[in-house]
Amino acid sequence: MSSESASTLSSLWFTYVLQSSAGYMLLWLLCRFVRDPQFRFRLRGVFLGGMVAAWLGLLLSGLSAPVSSVSAARTGVSERPWSWTLNFALTHHLSTILSGLCWAYVPILAVFLLSSCIRLWQLRTLLRASRPAFESLSTLFDSVRSCIQAPPCELWLVQGLHSPAATGWWHPIIMVPDEFLSRLETPQLVSILRHELMHVRRRDYLWDRLGTLGCYLVFFSSCSVAASTSSALGSRTGQRQWLSGSLGCMSP
Repeated sequence: MSSESASTLSSLWFTYVLQSSAGYMLLWLLCRFVRDPQFRFRLRGVFLGGMVAAWLGLLLSGLSAPVSSVSAARTGVSERPWSWTLNFALTHHLSTILSGLCWAYVPILAVFLLSSCIRLWQLRTLLRASRPAFESLSTLFDSVRSCIQAPPCELWLVQGLHSPAATGWWHPIIMVPDEFLSRLETPQLVSILRHELMHVRRRDYLWDRLGTLGCYLVFFSSCSVAASTSSALGSRTGQRQWLSGSLGCMSP
């Protein structure tokens, strides 16, 4: 990578960091005045999606930028509105530093993606060792699902699972620890099923996976982590408010 291209890409990267930081501060201030947790959740999701789209656009522009033309590289930065142009005379070591950062980005991203694949493999291992719910439990499950108006999904009993969970978005599955059934009363079991079915109804698994992938792509930015964490907290708050208002839907 030439020094001219390194200077151009560094200018774009610094511009990206500054703009995303300013955008997050604006988002934080806006969320102070918004009381609806669902609206705050959508705002943070849009912000995180914008950060990922801008970063992918920056990567594509960096890969397609001509590295042999100094004037073209400088013009690509100067013509961008709201961009921070670095002083080229101060960036004689920039090519080596930026090349090192690019080489570091790829393996770190690969480690994150590998860890996600390992967790997916562990989940599939749990599902292979699970069994479908018996008839009376399935009847109760279908009744709760109809009350909440959740999409069709399956209920599986899993050995070795520490707590109930919902997984999948195309074919959602509710996983309940097999050992729970002997310790729970019917009202407690209904509350657990209602909670997990609400995750399915809101497609929380899909949004969580998309948010996690976005944080992987822009892991170097603390703004993305803060936005993703706030979105998760806001999603849980909205879910608790919805459940508290629907407790009378079904009284076991």
